Amino acid sequence: MSAPRRRPALAATGSVLDEMYGSAPAPDTAAPPVRPVSATPPPQVQPETDTPLTRVGHDSNTSTPTPRPVRASGTRTPAGRRRHTLYLAADVAADLDQAADSLVGELRGLVPRHVVLGALIRAGLAQSDAVSADLRAGLLRDLQP
Repeated sequence: MSAPRRRPALAATGSVLDEMYGSAPAPDTAAPPVRPVSATPPPQVQPETDTPLTRVGHDSNTSTPTPRPVRASGTRTPAGRRRHTLYLAADVAADLDQAADSLVGELRGLVPRHVVLGALIRAGLAQSDAVSADLRAGLLRDLQP
């Protein structure tokens, strides 16, 4: 067993925390300068396109803002496709990666990885009734006393 820990001595009044979190500023610091707020807020413009990401820029010839689509974090998404993020258990993600790598290798790299992953997901979708029954049975088993 170890010896009991000594508690640090705390200042009775005027501690550093009181200065940092007190209602009044510390006496040796000046208040920050006040910045004037613009009299008119910037105009709100609705995008003219239905793209989910739009940046509004100003055309140099006119004073009206013109929306233009932008890419998310510099990525390019091909037409007819959509980026999708899934959070999986680590072992499931490893199994999916291994299966995809195995299939890509079997097909000698002639089929892109995203096509292989799509085929694996579609195969799982075809088994959704069996998966639903397994999950339901697991829930019922867990609820039994």
